[in-house]
Amino acid sequence: MMNIIRADLYRIARSKGMYIAFGIVLAISVVLTVVQGMGADTMIVFEGNFLTGTEIEQVAVNGANAAAALISLASLIIMLVIPIFTIVAGPIFQDGTVKNEVSWGISRTKLYAARLVIVGVLSVLLLVTLVGVGTGIATILWGFGDGGLDILASFAALSFMYVAAGWTGVFLVFTIKNGFVVVEVFGGLMIGVGFIAMILGMAGVNVEAMLYFDMMTNVARLANAAQLETRSLLLSLGVGMIWLVVPTVIGLTRFQRAEIK
Repeated sequence: MMNIIRADLYRIARSKGMYIAFGIVLAISVVLTVVQGMGADTMIVFEGNFLTGTEIEQVAVNGANAAAALISLASLIIMLVIPIFTIVAGPIFQDGTVKNEVSWGISRTKLYAARLVIVGVLSVLLLVTLVGVGTGIATILWGFGDGGLDILASFAALSFMYVAAGWTGVFLVFTIKNGFVVVEVFGGLMIGVGFIAMILGMAGVNVEAMLYFDMMTNVARLANAAQLETRSLLLSLGVGMIWLVVPTVIGLTRFQRAEIK
């Protein structure tokens, strides 16, 4: 499996799409941190999503609070796992190399697992880029401050959700194979439940229970993991576990039985 991973990493290193995705996240991290701290003694921290969430307080500009502000973007940035899993898993179906790899006697389980490993690592690195760069800049300029354990708890929970989202993407690539359709289906899965809940909510329907199954809503909740009640924390992580395990088991089973053309 290591040979598969090394070959994929060599190919990925030559992919402009991967650099663009990470470059966007890097730019967001730097710009947001600098703008928040430029000429200000305080910065805004949001509960949930940075764009649509509720402002909860204005806090001193430092590394820990910059990290909290950046983490509030996680439910939006998670959509950038799309170029990760499409670039990692897609090409073997687009150029037909999957047929060669299978005919050479390479285990289908190893083929699938290798892509899971790479996508999982890169998905976490995407989150590291978002949170780590801005936090590092803010820490150098203004010190770190307090709240490191809370930030670590949120980062760990969000890393798990990013891996779950990436692995769901791998499942879609191996199942659907068509890149455009994969992107559309993944986008629908990410925002579909929330969109339906919004429409039902406007009609006066109580959608609180429904939103527990929405990936992006749970990512937004876990941005404040340390402040969540145990029940809410476990429910959100449980949803992530479903997204992680169920598509992976189905995808691997289907790939084992699929006719390779």
